[in-house]
Amino acid sequence: MEERERPSLKNALLVGLGGLAIVGLALYIDRSQRPETLEIVAPEPTLAPTAAPLIVHVSGAVLRPGVYSLPAGARWEAAIAAAGGLTDDAQVDVLNLAAPVADGQRVHIPAIGETPPTDLAPAAAAESGAVVRINHATAAQLEALPCVGPAIAQRIIDYREVNGPLQSLAALDQVKGIGPACLAELEPLVRFD
Repeated sequence: MEERERPSLKNALLVGLGGLAIVGLALYIDRSQRPETLEIVAPEPTLAPTAAPLIVHVSGAVLRPGVYSLPAGARWEAAIAAAGGLTDDAQVDVLNLAAPVADGQRVHIPAIGETPPTDLAPAAAAESGAVVRINHATAAQLEALPCVGPAIAQRIIDYREVNGPLQSLAALDQVKGIGPACLAELEPLVRFD
């Protein structure tokens, strides 16, 4: 009986090995029939073009007056920080630190007791009732006026470049987007010299 058990053990081993071989072959065939694995490569992120930096002249009651380069969209607060911050005698209450800075603009911080120039302090004009010299104002200074946003400010500048200085409210009325209600608000706040 011992002899019979051995052949059946051998048979069992052969059947087992044969089964493994068949499974291995089946896996090999299955794998070889699959399409090759593709490597997925993420596309390079495209960077939006960066706007040119703004060059501004910071003067007055700041620690380091001078010319500074600021990122596009910078505000007066950033210009002041670039110049080292305010001095102890800075007259901050007449300024709008959130006003946007324009390229080539002079950001002047008046000292206490100094009368802020209307063409250099955008918030002073709109908030204190002081006038803005419409033919010399930058886009940021024009935007500080009531009912003048970025688009209308740019139209005023474009109008000046094409037609020359504005001479009166009637000329300002020719700028698209400025109507009678806006003219009424602007009348006491603008000068045409």
